[in-house]
Amino acid sequence: MQALQESNIDPLRTKQAYKMQVDLEFSIDRLMQFMDEYAAFIGQGEKYYEKFQTILGNYANEEVCQAALPRQFESLKRDIEISILKFTEAYNISELQGSKLKDLMYGLSD
Repeated sequence: MQALQESNIDPLRTKQAYKMQVDLEFSIDRLMQFMDEYAAFIGQGEKYYEKFQTILGNYANEEVCQAALPRQFESLKRDIEISILKFTEAYNISELQGSKLKDLMYGLSD
């Protein structure tokens, strides 16, 4: 901001202040693009494990599998549930989706 105020005096500083503003806007846009791609990746991973859960839940030979490998089958079910939970709670950071971060990034305040 100080550079912008000083730019009223010196035309060279006006150009520098404009360049700094453009650089900042470019950085913010790149960060927003990364955040959108990250959110899409997390959503895709969650769907991937949900498909596994659906396949496992509709498995025709589930009883045979549980009889032969009870511990491994239950462990597989539990691991899939934990993975889905991780995608919904740990990896899907609500702060990245919220408007407060975007307000902070773009300089808006309450």
